[in-house]
Amino acid sequence: MTITTDTTLLHDPRRQAALLYWQGFSVPQIAAMLQMKRPTVQSWKQRDGWDSVAPISRVEMSLEARLTPAHHQTAENRR
Repeated sequence: MTITTDTTLLHDPRRQAALLYWQGFSVPQIAAMLQMKRPTVQSWKQRDGWDSVAPISRVEMSLEARLTPAHHQTAENRR
């Protein structure tokens, strides 16, 4: 049996950037890590309001990102 889930969030650089920001990385560091332009990451930060996201929402989004790959495993991989 294979359990599949939507992993597009994990491959979304905008989502990855937000998660990195909440882990304490700066905009220039995130831009370098994701090989993006600094103004692009800065724009995402402003438009998506990364600083105004409630701490509980940050935790929920981080947990979702960490748990999603586990749901993508097949039964054989879990043995």
